[in-house]
Amino acid sequence: MSSRFVALSSRRVAIALILFTFTAVGCEEGPGGAASDVGPSRVQATDLRVVATTESITAVEDLAVLPNGTVWVLNSVEPLFLGLAPQGDIVDAHGRTGGGPEEFGAPSAFVVGGLDGEAWVFDRRRHTLIRVSSPDEPRAEVPLPRDAIPPGTVLTGMSLMGSPIRTARLGGEVLLPRRSGTGEIEAISYWTTIWDADLVAFDPETGSVRTVVELREAMGDLTSHFEGLSGGFPPFPLWYRLWAVCGDEIRLYDFVRDELRGFTGAGVEVDPVPVPPPFTEVTPRQFARAAFDLAAAERAGAVTPGVGDMSAADSARILDGLAERLEGTPEQLGGLLPKYVDFRCADDGTMWLRPLDLERGGMRGGPAWLRITPAGETREVLFPERFDPYRFTSERIWGVLRDELDVASVAWTEMPDEGR
Repeated sequence: MSSRFVALSSRRVAIALILFTFTAVGCEEGPGGAASDVGPSRVQATDLRVVATTESITAVEDLAVLPNGTVWVLNSVEPLFLGLAPQGDIVDAHGRTGGGPEEFGAPSAFVVGGLDGEAWVFDRRRHTLIRVSSPDEPRAEVPLPRDAIPPGTVLTGMSLMGSPIRTARLGGEVLLPRRSGTGEIEAISYWTTIWDADLVAFDPETGSVRTVVELREAMGDLTSHFEGLSGGFPPFPLWYRLWAVCGDEIRLYDFVRDELRGFTGAGVEVDPVPVPPPFTEVTPRQFARAAFDLAAAERAGAVTPGVGDMSAADSARILDGLAERLEGTPEQLGGLLPKYVDFRCADDGTMWLRPLDLERGGMRGGPAWLRITPAGETREVLFPERFDPYRFTSERIWGVLRDELDVASVAWTEMPDEGR
């Protein structure tokens, strides 16, 4: 599919469509064949246990749960880091943005699994791992080696404009996605460089870096797959986010094969886990709704809002205009969109995969997740609409709950029984 698939009446809106599709469940038929025939498990709002509610919790970017039960929240505004005791008491709130020695440039997300029982983040601007869970102690930083991992090559899989970057501990190393090219990257070249990428392991003790999974080798030649889309236009690349450490293995979603590919820490491939896609066909209007974030476009001035909030009629008019200018069959449009938008693992190796919701803008997921056992047994789990999961353990699911006034709370729920 040529770049004309975003050819809109206004060049400004066309650029917004391309960019905001990076900002960030299912289609009209739902996840369908991806789940088992026994029906979904449901987590009710009454199953949620609120740990703490505070005005300091605002726009949450990530959440970490330490072995001692302390929960750390990463905000997108100051204070950047908020520590909560298991009983809900605030143990610390700190973190300012800036260029000073005790400030943060652009903290992207917590290192999944932490290091030495502490919460660490990767600061994208400083190109450094920083400990945040012991603010009373001297600041601990571990810079990434710039020769092996040049600045600008560690990227998110959801956004060029600030979404979290996935990093995770595997043994004594930290895994992270590294683009093979160097230097800054532009949106127009994103697709051409995204597939020349690796999962690399960084040892904080020695500073050494080794390649664990070469994406091009693992995925194979994607040319034939892209040729199935008009003009060879590749789908939105989200692989940087769709990987996780699952026990002592690495799992990575292969969008071509619809499999969760598995690799050991040494890079040896193990048996994959098949994951049937939640949809294969997408209508032009579904594509426009899922890919275009109307609210974000309005804030950026890419669309002209009316007086007050954009009405339902305004939204429908804009979506209809986008859909009319899209080219391609439902199969081609379905091949462009990501089937899943998030992937996480529990400490027992259970995998959690979040389908794309075609009814939500900005390529977001909805309340449905797929719970996949190491043996490949899959079942859909539906969470309350206002609960967003961040961390899965063998016993609990941790996340952020927002009430009707959009006030955020840290909350958890027990792992749902198979019978529910």
